[in-house]
Amino acid sequence: MTCDTAEQHPHDAGPRLRWASWFGLLGVWVGSISAIHRVSPDLYHEMAWFREALQTRSVPIEDVFAYTPTVSPCVHHEWGAGAVFYVLSMSLGGTGLTLLKYAGACAVAAGCWLLAKRRGSSDAVLSLLAPLAILCGCIGFLSVRAQLFTLCGTVGLLHLLEQDRQGGRRWILIWIPVYVVWINLHAGFLVGAGLYGIYALGRWVEAYRHHRAIGAATRATRHLWAVAAAMAVLLGVNPYGWQYGPYLWHAVRMDRPFIAEWQPLWHFPRLLVPYAITWLPLGYVLCRHARQRSGELLMILVPALLACQHVRHLSIYAVVWISYVPPLLAETTAGRAIGLFSCKHARWLCGLWIGLGVLGIAQAAHNRCWDLRLPLTRAEDPSLQYPAGAVEYLRAAAFKGHAMVPFEAGAFVSWKLHPAVKVSCDGRYEVAFPPDQVRELWDLYATARAWQQVLRRYPPDVVLVPRSSPLEARLEPLQAAGADAPWQRVYRDDGYAIYARRDLAPRLPPCDRSGQPIAAAFP
Repeated sequence: MTCDTAEQHPHDAGPRLRWASWFGLLGVWVGSISAIHRVSPDLYHEMAWFREALQTRSVPIEDVFAYTPTVSPCVHHEWGAGAVFYVLSMSLGGTGLTLLKYAGACAVAAGCWLLAKRRGSSDAVLSLLAPLAILCGCIGFLSVRAQLFTLCGTVGLLHLLEQDRQGGRRWILIWIPVYVVWINLHAGFLVGAGLYGIYALGRWVEAYRHHRAIGAATRATRHLWAVAAAMAVLLGVNPYGWQYGPYLWHAVRMDRPFIAEWQPLWHFPRLLVPYAITWLPLGYVLCRHARQRSGELLMILVPALLACQHVRHLSIYAVVWISYVPPLLAETTAGRAIGLFSCKHARWLCGLWIGLGVLGIAQAAHNRCWDLRLPLTRAEDPSLQYPAGAVEYLRAAAFKGHAMVPFEAGAFVSWKLHPAVKVSCDGRYEVAFPPDQVRELWDLYATARAWQQVLRRYPPDVVLVPRSSPLEARLEPLQAAGADAPWQRVYRDDGYAIYARRDLAPRLPPCDRSGQPIAAAFP
């Protein structure tokens, strides 16, 4: 195997190694993102919102799903994603969402690879660093969710900004409509706006260094500032108009202690290790290019710091890191050494990549990557279990009223039983509920402290309780009082129980499905 230096990077190996590395990375990528392929709870409240909009032929400004106090206006920043998910789910079921997930994931991966090559990375350096990006970035693709659109939008924006760096201006005609669509798909458009601002500032600094005059630097970058002004005006192009702005200001500043992905990265050792390793090549290129490429490095450093603060941003950092670091590293002595090593050992590297690809594909098959799962037992997913049996019981009993539900189960209940049933809360969090109220309802299930006071403050007709929760431990002993118990158990299975108010219980037939399998289908 020889090194072809005429049509590719001077230290890239031949086409066989290139194809082998692509196959290997594709296998590792698919095997990684298929580790969890389940229905996200967010999916249900997004689809329920869009279904309500279709039925009422209007945009719901006030909440219609909860019986507890809610914020006003209720700005649902993922309404566009909900529309996409609703159409795919109702037409193709789980297959539609599966296709969307893997198509989006492959588009992001291909976009990052092409951008890194466009910026001058060698195949050798890019292949070496890509597994690190996969380990960090796969967390953004484990469930089908609106963040997929933000990751696709981020890659697209980086390509458009690269076109601007090369002197083109047609990218503006593409970016403006993409930005408006992004606004209506997911509030993650703020990532794009932030990266755009960093890029514009970096270009202005470059122009200032060249002209040594503020006015000349501003004139050289005036098209970027004009687009930024248009972006600010276009923020109002959404169903909520300018009410979207105050919502965003509130949302980006609030704490979310109950949501794992909003916790600091050091709470997740398995993710912290590959993240820490990404700083080795990043630190090296910082030392080599700190002054000459400060704008590009700042575009990497800001997502890196955000990822450290919130694990949710780790996939965004991975996208920017793999797009920008390999080209910078390829320009250095270390990058050239990696290319020479790849040329010299191309034969066994080919075998290594093919082996990794086969292992990755085998892992994806083992994970049943084509099967969108709806976890119904803790054995299927220790972190999430949908109350399908309890919901079916309430439907069969023709129940109408208020249901106290766990945070992660509320959207599923609304999707299945609205408008007959209104819930206490769901995963919309700051979109619909005051933060202190969410904390109080979360503690009801997590600790059961002051549970009687909470049930009096937010009086439900029935209480949906996970069998393993502390609240179940408080309600179950009451059954010894028989008909005098204030809360009567009317249903239970291995995962959930339903307790009804004493005056309502006689209208709900008792049902015990303990030990029986629970079946449900998406959507």
